[in-house]
Amino acid sequence: TTGTGNYMLHEQIGKFWLLPSLKHRKCISITDQDWQDCINAAFEKGRAKKTCQNIRASQVAVCRFARKKCIAIQAPIDVVIPRGAEAKEKKILQPNDINKLFQIDYIIERGQKKPCFLIYAWRFILLTGLRRGELCGIMNEDIEGDILTIKRSINKFGEETTGKNENARRKIVLSSYAKRTLQEQKNLLKSKGILSQWVFPDEKGGRLDPNHLYKTWWTYRKQHELNCSIHEMRHTFISLAKADVPIELLKKIVGHSEKMDTFGVYGHEVEGEMAKVANTFDTIFQSILEK
Repeated sequence: TTGTGNYMLHEQIGKFWLLPSLKHRKCISITDQDWQDCINAAFEKGRAKKTCQNIRASQVAVCRFARKKCIAIQAPIDVVIPRGAEAKEKKILQPNDINKLFQIDYIIERGQKKPCFLIYAWRFILLTGLRRGELCGIMNEDIEGDILTIKRSINKFGEETTGKNENARRKIVLSSYAKRTLQEQKNLLKSKGILSQWVFPDEKGGRLDPNHLYKTWWTYRKQHELNCSIHEMRHTFISLAKADVPIELLKKIVGHSEKMDTFGVYGHEVEGEMAKVANTFDTIFQSILEK
């Protein structure tokens, strides 16, 4: 009833943070303090606030499962996240870093410069705020004119899903920079004789593995001193937009709005607003890339 990624997260938390304290305990004897001790152990080892929150979520999931199996167990009602637990600081690309990404298109192998096959994939993520799995799932049929429709996502296990949440399916009006990057990607594939149904395929024209995208980016960013993960490029996109794009429109673009009707049809008014947002991003990136 859950995705592989969610299951694996619960399994990992159970192994490292629940079982060490609870594996010899009967379910009925577990108290709120026992649940709290699991979270405190993670906090004392310097884990971030998000990890502590995930531990609590796994505790709730365990109790939910136990109740379905008619196993008596006390839910973690009064368990709290320690006040000192800090959120992991997110890094973003600064203007100089963005210029690097758009000016340097190679990696170094054995002392030689080698053209980076995935350079336009990384640039497109920055220009659109996509998740890496969403980028890997884009097919040629998903782009009509200036509109990109996000219909699927590829997770790190190679599974095709409908996305991280119910808002992941969405339409995006592409900026001029995003369209230019798509054209450069098409030119790259053509020069290498690659015919693919995927907009950003792997080097053989097959579906791109998000793990490969991640590992290659790690090499590129390390060589060119870019202190930002692929997912943090999504944070960069949002940070660049927050001063100029209304929050509700920004949420629609990145798939964050819980109330958005992702399967509905955009009306003319919304389409007009989204087009204005695309123009806004053109202005933002022009100010950085064309000084």
